[in-house]
Amino acid sequence: MRLTDTLAVQPDGWTLVETGWDAERAIAVGSNFLCGNGYLGYRGTTAEQRAADYVALVVSDTYDCADGKWRELTSVPNPLFVAARVGRTPLSVGRGESIEARLDMRSGVFTASFTQQIEGVAVTVEVDRFASYDELHLLAQRWTVVADGDLDVGIDAGIDADIWSLNGVHLPQVYISTEHSEQHLATATTVESGVTVAVASS
Repeated sequence: MRLTDTLAVQPDGWTLVETGWDAERAIAVGSNFLCGNGYLGYRGTTAEQRAADYVALVVSDTYDCADGKWRELTSVPNPLFVAARVGRTPLSVGRGESIEARLDMRSGVFTASFTQQIEGVAVTVEVDRFASYDELHLLAQRWTVVADGDLDVGIDAGIDADIWSLNGVHLPQVYISTEHSEQHLATATTVESGVTVAVASS
């Protein structure tokens, strides 16, 4: 069942909620539900989404002109990528129901959830995310999957170097190190301004 999008503010006056899913609203929802701390901002997307879904982590002081026309902040590799699958069936918000995105503007916490029916089992995925104001370089995420029956779930997590950008490719070469099994590191340099960025995932 495809739900109809609604956008509302909860009675507390602080919480923005979008219900349902519409691919044509993906850019607007990502912008409306961005969580940030003034140094970095992460668009309001679910953890399994990628560049084609307008996922972006933008960092200040990385202005670059890649297309010869527009100078903009650079989107950097995504350190919060988490994707799950049951057999060959991916868990994806685009296939889900009971879809909700929520941003508590008082705490800065973004939450997204959806439920997907697979092999007669309801699987619910939820992600909570915030950008720390005490430690400006820290972006934290909790990803949870719950099934109401027995399933084997495969999970992939790490840094996604497939980067969405509005105007041109700012980071043409991304180098990813997986030397330590618990930590991954991605580095790249912007084409025009020569700014080097580093993103670590733990």
